[in-house]
Amino acid sequence: MKKPIILIFVSAIAALFVGTQISFADKMASPLLASPLSEKTILAILMANLDIPLKDAAHCDGVGIDEHDRTIGDYLSGFWSFHTNKKSKNWLEINATKSAKNLYLAKLMIYQKNEVESWGWGVSFELDNNKKVNRNSFTCLGAG
Repeated sequence: MKKPIILIFVSAIAALFVGTQISFADKMASPLLASPLSEKTILAILMANLDIPLKDAAHCDGVGIDEHDRTIGDYLSGFWSFHTNKKSKNWLEINATKSAKNLYLAKLMIYQKNEVESWGWGVSFELDNNKKVNRNSFTCLGAG
């Protein structure tokens, strides 16, 4: 008589576990797919604006890894190229926060850390709810 009770109990637990997993997976996938400003979206928007001259962006005039850097794209690709150093810890930080002006402030930071140095360089920019970028809002960020 104990075998049917155990079988029912195990079946109920298995059904609960499978149902929970499916439900959990659905909830985990939804926010990422539904987010209007995922990391991928922010990168895509940034890449569409890499032509902005450094001289026209706040704190950007004269920055970069060499004197030939003229655009946001030159500036970022210069620092991003250091990620080819496999001996360092390299990572990106990409996010957007809603501002009081009903805009988002998006930010991309490129980081590297090793025994000798630690630095982070990047940009921030504003965009509206329709993902339209304020091209005059680009600011270069960084230290290291």
